[in-house]
Amino acid sequence: MSFRFPIGSVTLVLVLLSGNLAAQTEFADTLSSEKLYELSLEALENKGWKRAREAMKKWLEREEATAEVLVMLGKAQLNLKDEKDAEKSFKKALEKDEQNMDALLGLCEVYLIRNKEKNMLNTLEQIGELEPESRKLLYYRALAADRFELEEYGESYFWDTLEGLVKTAPDEMGTLNILCDAYINDRFLERGILFLTEMQDLHGERSEIMFQLARIYTHTGDEDLARDLFAQIEEAGIDNLTPRQRVMMAQELFTLENDNLACEAYFSAARVMDDNLALEMFQDLRDLTTSDQRREFELTPTGRKGIFLISFWGRKDPTPTTVRNERLVEHYRRLRYVRKEYYSALRPGYDERGRVYIKHGEPDQKTSLSGNWAIRDNISWLYSKNRSNPLMYHFVSRVNYYRMAYSLEEALIPDIESEMSMGGRNVEELFRSRAEIHPKYDQLANEVHNFQGGSFEYARRTYLQDLFHDELLLTERGFTEGEVTETYEHEFEEEPMNFYYFPVSLKGPDTLSALGVYFGLPTDQIKVPDPFGTVEVPVELEVVLYDSWWQEVQRTTVSKTYRVPNFIPSRDAMIPDLLSMQIAPGYYHMAARLKQTRTNLMQIYKSNFYVDSYRSEDSLSLSDLILATSVVEDNQPSKFNLRGHRITPLPSSSFKSDMPVYVYYELYNLVPDSTGTKHIKVDYLVSSSSRDLSTARRIINTLGRFIGVRNEVGKVVTTFEHDISRPGNIDPIYISIDASAYVDGQYNLLVTTEDMVSGQVSTKDVTFIISK
Repeated sequence: MSFRFPIGSVTLVLVLLSGNLAAQTEFADTLSSEKLYELSLEALENKGWKRAREAMKKWLEREEATAEVLVMLGKAQLNLKDEKDAEKSFKKALEKDEQNMDALLGLCEVYLIRNKEKNMLNTLEQIGELEPESRKLLYYRALAADRFELEEYGESYFWDTLEGLVKTAPDEMGTLNILCDAYINDRFLERGILFLTEMQDLHGERSEIMFQLARIYTHTGDEDLARDLFAQIEEAGIDNLTPRQRVMMAQELFTLENDNLACEAYFSAARVMDDNLALEMFQDLRDLTTSDQRREFELTPTGRKGIFLISFWGRKDPTPTTVRNERLVEHYRRLRYVRKEYYSALRPGYDERGRVYIKHGEPDQKTSLSGNWAIRDNISWLYSKNRSNPLMYHFVSRVNYYRMAYSLEEALIPDIESEMSMGGRNVEELFRSRAEIHPKYDQLANEVHNFQGGSFEYARRTYLQDLFHDELLLTERGFTEGEVTETYEHEFEEEPMNFYYFPVSLKGPDTLSALGVYFGLPTDQIKVPDPFGTVEVPVELEVVLYDSWWQEVQRTTVSKTYRVPNFIPSRDAMIPDLLSMQIAPGYYHMAARLKQTRTNLMQIYKSNFYVDSYRSEDSLSLSDLILATSVVEDNQPSKFNLRGHRITPLPSSSFKSDMPVYVYYELYNLVPDSTGTKHIKVDYLVSSSSRDLSTARRIINTLGRFIGVRNEVGKVVTTFEHDISRPGNIDPIYISIDASAYVDGQYNLLVTTEDMVSGQVSTKDVTFIISK
């Protein structure tokens, strides 16, 4: 029977992230002992073991040790895989209080891990003397009987004891998890099904029991039963499970290819998981991360590390408007694959081929050469698709473990000069076997074949130097570029198309801002069965906002049908639309989606966007600038009407040179003078790098007095003054720029507004394109 460690024991915590600078420098000498103690408790509550350990060490440097603090320190050390120091801490706690039950239980975990049978039995005896009816005594005695194969206990003692504990206290999730892990790991699946079915009869269809049944059915091959049980758990509410159970559920569901529910369970757990569980989950993606990302995770505050996982996967999600995160799904598929195909008994459970596969997936080309007396087994992988500089990896088997190699020479058992002195046939064969993945190896093979006597090492340092140097350059990319990039290309179920979107923020109700996202669908992107006359285009538009950690904040989805008379496909003819929402100011990740539902054409775009704050009633504010093909004063209500102005937006921000460039914006909180009139001065700065803008001064259709214009290199500034008598604290303004003399290119408009009464200044800018 295999050995089970207690849930929460150090064996459930994998290799820690390197470095502890953050923990060491976080607790300054100026912190009081009381504050250090509070920080220790907070870290322990969130299972931030490293932080807790450092805080308690700092506390113990100042204060006399207590049994309570020593036990806390021991727990942190235990979960940091520092069992020796944990044992010392628990023993010191018992010196302070020989009846401290937490210290005794901590020693039980240490002795199970360190295989100290005699110490374990003595500790169990102490616990029995203090609490002979203790459930913990039964629990650890069962684990000890299993671990040390104690003869005085029967074969079924472990199972009978844990099952009895679960029956009388089904809410003890740790014991239930240990028991069900044992059913699965020891292949006692039928016994597990019978016991859990009995538990359902006793306690009803509880989510945690259905979850464990579903896990076991997954391993028996009864996948349909497992899916049905997971569906029932979803219906009852995933939140009824602990975060750890949700993670385990997600992993089983990835195996069952129920990807939507798997992602839902994964992210549901990540939102509330403690630091310990987040660290375990981080180990699953460690080979996908860069050193900077590993450092970022380590520095993430305690209690927020699960949110780091949400952010990490959110940035990689190719379809952020859906529950299913395809990159996460693919990652766990790759993990399952490498644990099977590239298995290793060494951590993390696969060899170095697995590390590369997790990051880059299936190579575009593979080649190998079976070993002989002079050559070790070796494999080469090439990743060339969509890469201007292909990535090449060599793997050489040593003691049944494939390691990455800088050069194929590492596959030779004798050194290369000795091999050449024996004729060089193995060297030639080794290089020739790679000719199909790169011609450089054919050249090397030919040179080896033609080599006549002399020192091969000398030849390599002289006239063969470039060939061998180029071979190292090929593999070096894998060790450099390959470590900071990944290979993944999502294949959308829908056909791709293009559309434009342009987000703007304005003043909203109360403390909120109004966010408008203008859409533009070019008519050349529309696919209809009969493209003549009036056509109907059913569409679905969606905007999803996420906070900086990629947690969803707000979602707006609209289905409608566009009716286009006299339809003509053209990339310049555009169907405009607008989705609006009220949102708190701040930085957001935004995903915009437009789908033609009849023809299954779809596109999703992601961007970052800052929603400005217009809360203060005492500060001058300027809204975002809206680009349009026309702005007309019109009080007739419509979705494109703002403050009595009908705006025809241009979400592409790309104007023909014969089109006027309209810009609409709003001013908030101008201060009126004693007569109730507001006075402003506005600078309109148009700039473009390396362009002559001497003609870029004609700004028309704007109210106010023209003050002047000045030219500088690559930019021109036009100044106006306005007197505004409109009541209220919101003043709409629009201008029109004559771009007929502009050369093709990208331009930036910076609007600087000064309140002539209060002296306050506010600026905003927008970028647009001019083309013929």
